[in-house]
Amino acid sequence: MISAQRLRSLMILWTVLCLSGVASASNSVGIKHFRFSGFATLGVTKSGDEDLGFHRDLDREGVFDGDWSIAADSLVGVQFDVTVNDQFGGAVQLVGKDRTEDSLENSVEWAFLRYRLNPNWTVRAGRIGYDLFMLSDYRNVGFAYLWTRPPIEFYAPLTFTGFNGGDIAWAGGFGGGTLTGKIAYGNTACTFNILGNLVDIEARNIIAATLSWESDRWQFKLNASDTQVGEKGGFFPGSAPLANILQQVSPIWPEVSRVLDDFYVSNSHIFYYAAGLAYNSNPWQIQAEISRTDPKLNLYPSTLQAYVSAGYKVQAFTPYLMISGGQVQEDAKQAPDAPVLPSAPQISGQLVAIQQGVQSVYDALNTDQTTLTAGMRWDIRYDTALKVQLDHSWVGQKGFSLWDTRNIPTQDKKVYTFSINLNCIF
Repeated sequence: MISAQRLRSLMILWTVLCLSGVASASNSVGIKHFRFSGFATLGVTKSGDEDLGFHRDLDREGVFDGDWSIAADSLVGVQFDVTVNDQFGGAVQLVGKDRTEDSLENSVEWAFLRYRLNPNWTVRAGRIGYDLFMLSDYRNVGFAYLWTRPPIEFYAPLTFTGFNGGDIAWAGGFGGGTLTGKIAYGNTACTFNILGNLVDIEARNIIAATLSWESDRWQFKLNASDTQVGEKGGFFPGSAPLANILQQVSPIWPEVSRVLDDFYVSNSHIFYYAAGLAYNSNPWQIQAEISRTDPKLNLYPSTLQAYVSAGYKVQAFTPYLMISGGQVQEDAKQAPDAPVLPSAPQISGQLVAIQQGVQSVYDALNTDQTTLTAGMRWDIRYDTALKVQLDHSWVGQKGFSLWDTRNIPTQDKKVYTFSINLNCIF
């Protein structure tokens, strides 16, 4: 039987070979459009403290102790687009960046074939980017947006950037702009860094719907998705080792049955809803998004994420401000008190350590954070921009899910992140 990972690799390879065949066939049948392009970011980032390490996505290594890092924001990407005729084409995009688990398969962001049924309807199949937010098509293209990186509170939890499957879209004129509706289905997987441990999480049976409208100045988008994570009847991905320990100590600590219920997956659906609005008319660049993650998982809390950004362009320079935040919509979970066994102090100490481990898992999945951002973008030329940005983040003691963690925080945190990015397209 072919494994899911092997099947994904074969699917991507098939798509790449199809596109290569299209390019090779162009000598005999002709090709309407062939384009090679790329983008790159050279970034220097200073962030983190002795407990929390900065990472712009949950699949990256953290930057601790206020150290400088080149890997935190730097990346390079190449894209290959082919249009055979008015109906048939495709694209492949590869992105090289720092990851907790690096591989050629993980570097392939897009690898899809596209067929246009008529001027309004388009079907795609292969590896396709998630269309769940305003920056879906250019999240990795730093030159395409104002800041050094997309706001962490809103975009970092959405580490899944693409899926293997297909979508069908309708687009047409409406109200002086273009109205687009899209439905997508697929599966994907990613390796997350949670409490210093690498956790493989598969997202399957993803169903997503998008409605967007765009004109010369305005952009509006609504998104909704349903994703299944974890196997029903098992434990939440990454929690099985701790759950097994809890099962062993349950005879002397009955209260852990509640924790086991939290770790247990009985209904694995995660619902996600988002809305975004952008206005771009010289000199103003204004953008805002809000989303709600609503998991039907006891361990994973409902969370609200949002940001508002405004920039004002003066010749080649655009100063900007942004406020962003993420907040759980439920009371923080508390691990049950460990029992005290006077006749067995060593065991009592071990139970306290287990209690602390459970609490750290609860806190590591909570988000309680607000960030105030100030920055400046300098458009050096039509294809190159230099950005400088300072972030001041307030992180709750029991809400550090957006950070790599070396030690569990004992109090609320204030963390500064300073970054300089050179972005280009080619």
